[in-house]
Amino acid sequence: GRRLAPGDRWTVDGTVAVPGAEQRSSLRVHGRLVELGLVGDEKVARVSSTAALPLRASAVASGGLLVLDGDQQIEQRATYDLDDGAVRSARTTTTGRFAIEVQPPSGTVATVVPGTLDVRVTSTTRRL
Repeated sequence: GRRLAPGDRWTVDGTVAVPGAEQRSSLRVHGRLVELGLVGDEKVARVSSTAALPLRASAVASGGLLVLDGDQQIEQRATYDLDDGAVRSARTTTTGRFAIEVQPPSGTVATVVPGTLDVRVTSTTRRL
């Protein structure tokens, strides 16, 4: 809703629906306009952002229940074309750290199996 200058920062708070999640998750994004520049003769904006998404989800697994509880952090650097707003390039790294539990089927006498899950995914996008 406003023009940005290099160095300007912003925060966006919202909620998102995540498949398998027990409820909508809170999403908080911090962004910064790094610089305005040129790629060839095209005007571009370079943006850096980080996002935090807490997550609690469950799914039926082998008659029991698998419960995931933790958060994911997303770091992105992107270059946008100022003429049409399209992403020219982006590099994103998502890191998730979760506690997991495998719960036995309801009504059985068994032990809950705890564990941890760490995931790191890096992706690169380039406009053709």
